[in-house]
Amino acid sequence: MARTKKKAEPIDELIDEMEVSEEMLMLEVEKNKMRLNPNELIPSGSTLLDIAVTNTTHGCYLTGKYYHLVGGSTSGKTMAMLHAIANIVNNPKYDDYDIFVDEPEDGCEVDIEEMFGPVTASRLKAPNYDKGGDAIHSVTVEDFYDTVQKKNDICESTGKKFFYFLDSMDSLTSEADIKKMEENMKLRDADKETGGSFGMGKASVNSKRLGMCRNNLKRNDCTLFIISQERDDIRPMAHGGATYSGGKALKFYADLQLWFKGVGEITTTIDGNTYPVGNKAIVNITKNRLSGQKHKKIPIEISFNYGMDNIGPCIDKVIQFGFWKKGTSIDTGSYFGEPIKKVKNGLAIWIDNNDKEEALIKLVSKLHNDVQSKIKDKFKRNKRYK
Repeated sequence: MARTKKKAEPIDELIDEMEVSEEMLMLEVEKNKMRLNPNELIPSGSTLLDIAVTNTTHGCYLTGKYYHLVGGSTSGKTMAMLHAIANIVNNPKYDDYDIFVDEPEDGCEVDIEEMFGPVTASRLKAPNYDKGGDAIHSVTVEDFYDTVQKKNDICESTGKKFFYFLDSMDSLTSEADIKKMEENMKLRDADKETGGSFGMGKASVNSKRLGMCRNNLKRNDCTLFIISQERDDIRPMAHGGATYSGGKALKFYADLQLWFKGVGEITTTIDGNTYPVGNKAIVNITKNRLSGQKHKKIPIEISFNYGMDNIGPCIDKVIQFGFWKKGTSIDTGSYFGEPIKKVKNGLAIWIDNNDKEEALIKLVSKLHNDVQSKIKDKFKRNKRYK
């Protein structure tokens, strides 16, 4: 009797079953510790997010890594990407780096020059350009990986390092899905039943190519950000959860996965009328190879005209620590060298106008470190090993 050939398991399902061991994770964390300093870290635009990811106020991202930013509409994921870019541009260390922004969905309507300055706007490049100088963005996931590989090859031959931002994975299709669509069109034209399903080609390509892509980036000290759109998980046992397209490989290979969720509007009142001026969101760290920390519900505030606000959430954090008291106004005592009592928005404007943001960040850092020290003391154990 002829033996039936065992069907190969899909790579993505194998990845789903694999887990990075605690030992491997800690080795990665230990290697990163030497780089968690002001000269190596890239700020996210949010002090609270920086602390949550790296346990420092110096920044959130390291070069040579792959980062996955997930979220729904107006949750702040693209704004977080833009703040990362602005902080890269404002660090002279990266003056010679290319900054590629691959926008297949062309969904970002932010006036980058107005919000982040003309220097930041001038540094952004499309992955490729046609003969007429028009930008060419990826269409398929194969286009995307081919382009990143070519940039890696150029880096190896010339030393020209880069940051690559994809916004977003969801807007890419795959060659397999295009082929299936064309086959089904022909079947419909012939009045025949169509077969097969769409959407699996992208996951398969990610499973096969993302690991190699990440290794090449790490070797060349180049950096990749991928944005994904949150979707409802309609699988039978998902119980109303959320997911994203492209398969499990996107998280498996990520050095850091941040999940953004919108939680409400920021409003102001003018002449008795209420107007929206921004969005509130939270960030959950769902994977972190940089420090091992996985915190949830990190608050961020995004103004339509200003971008990610760092001062407001820091004020809230200081109040949460109990260092400042909040009644009808916030009493900062004499921390800034003079007694200050203002409502939150007035205090934020005062801190900004008087260049006190750095002093506020130092206070948040001190209070955070005090709490961390108490936690270590509470759970202190004798060492097992020499």
